[in-house]
Amino acid sequence: MLYIIVAIIIAIASFVFAMLGLGGGMVYVPVLNWAGFDMKEVAIPLGLLLNGLNTALVLIPFARKKLVDWKGGSVMAITALIASP
Repeated sequence: MLYIIVAIIIAIASFVFAMLGLGGGMVYVPVLNWAGFDMKEVAIPLGLLLNGLNTALVLIPFARKKLVDWKGGSVMAITALIASP
């Protein structure tokens, strides 16, 4: 039952934060920690994964309308991947 509540909270947060153009990590991590997941081993990495998936899904409509600067975005994405721990 707890996992269903966590899934519902995360789904609502993803929907709201995607509309606002924000990441939901500030909600995902505390909710997952509250549910008993280890902060360092599960909650933070899963929060980052959910942010990445959310961003990728929101990118699709903008890419279809040709509103994405792929050249500039590629430079930023490669730099972020290199600089990430």
